[in-house]
Amino acid sequence: MMTSKSNEASPAERYKRAKSKAGNPEFELFTHELRFPLDDFQERACLALEADYGVLVAAPTGAGKTVIGEFAIHL
Repeated sequence: MMTSKSNEASPAERYKRAKSKAGNPEFELFTHELRFPLDDFQERACLALEADYGVLVAAPTGAGKTVIGEFAIHL
């Protein structure tokens, strides 16, 4: 019996599914090492970076932008 290739997921689709099942392992590893909880904007930016999105963070001096850059380096 032959199977149709059209029913099979592409390599990119299989990778995307596998990555979504894995959760956010890099984010969890990174935050485990921190001695403080992240603010909402920091968490959202880091999760976006891990999902291969670019981010632009605009916040006042001392708000915690650097930790997002550190996470980008961690990746």
